Amino acid sequence: MVRNLLDYTLYCSLNAEHVWAGVAIMIHNKLKRFVCFNPISSQICCLTLNLGYKKVHLFNIYAPHNDSVFYMELENVLKELPHQDGIILAGDFNASVCKYKNSSCLGNATLIQNTNPNGKRLIEICELFNMKIGNTFFNHPTHHIMTYKSPSFGTTSQIDFFVISTKIFKTRWPRPRCDYPFQSPSQNLHKSDIVGAIKRLKMHKAAGADGIFAELWEIEVDLSASLLLPFFREIWNTGKFPDEWMTSIILNFPKNKSANCLKDYRGIALSHTKNVHIHYIGQD
Repeated sequence: MVRNLLDYTLYCSLNAEHVWAGVAIMIHNKLKRFVCFNPISSQICCLTLNLGYKKVHLFNIYAPHNDSVFYMELENVLKELPHQDGIILAGDFNASVCKYKNSSCLGNATLIQNTNPNGKRLIEICELFNMKIGNTFFNHPTHHIMTYKSPSFGTTSQIDFFVISTKIFKTRWPRPRCDYPFQSPSQNLHKSDIVGAIKRLKMHKAAGADGIFAELWEIEVDLSASLLLPFFREIWNTGKFPDEWMTSIILNFPKNKSANCLKDYRGIALSHTKNVHIHYIGQD
């Protein structure tokens, strides 16, 4: 089921007999052209983001208590995905996990003393598919770590998680290493400058090597500017920019139907995050 809610679209995977039971994912309408929705069951749904050269599969999960059949179904679904794709599982796993000495999928930010059966199955899934239980790697106050409070007894627990494939979890902005043609103090670079640069990007263009469409920056432009500001300031302070910015994906298009040599083709460089920086430099 698909429902339009103002600027957003709600993708639902419901129970055939009980339409009130199910899982769903909501996205901004500007992302609709990049997604493919798979309503696997009333407990698992998947929204695939096609980022051009990369795909990320975003799952919403509801796991029943101590249900090994559910985790077998989830494992079979994950086995069907290409190994190079990114995976994010989010939802209510009904899993309690404590720090395993021999498991790298868990961090230290867990207050649970004992791992329940669902927790053991979740850890097995993570180890099998090289994933991390993301919540457990970020230390926060106890009331932020706990995700559930019993309305009857007032007890709290940590049973909802973001489980992320390691290739996504370890993604960081590249450290600048190549010489930049000029230097300038970063104090003159402000968040509003980056917001303006993002708004001048051309939309509906193919993504470049980083797999990031201009629309992804523009949807939450203030958040995007906040993420890019320290990165761009480091470039201005060091006078260097990332090696990755030296590489572009160029597609050749024929200028006419009878094209048969190099001069008859036009090269088009695909969009890149560096375009945000270029638009900032080029503004009045």
